[in-house]
Amino acid sequence: MLYQRLACELNGAKRIWGKHKNIEGLENLVDVDVCHMGTKLVDGKITLNGGRVLFVVGSGNTLEEARQKVYKEIQKINCDDLFYRTDIAKKATSC
Repeated sequence: MLYQRLACELNGAKRIWGKHKNIEGLENLVDVDVCHMGTKLVDGKITLNGGRVLFVVGSGNTLEEARQKVYKEIQKINCDDLFYRTDIAKKATSC
């Protein structure tokens, strides 16, 4: 089993003023793990709290399968101030 991890973080200048905005859609993620780092629970809602916010981790029989799973599921997360790279593991899976 191979694993792919993808970091979601606050985008640029929003690292300072993007805090405390709601992160929605986490409940819709399927067959991946979510590790919280820069989140905070406020009034029962998960919010941004700065820096690297989440890791989304998926697994698969191949690295490409794990990569596709993570990128598919991460699209379900709704928060305008989150950024993630789209090239993670791309070079390794194209060999």
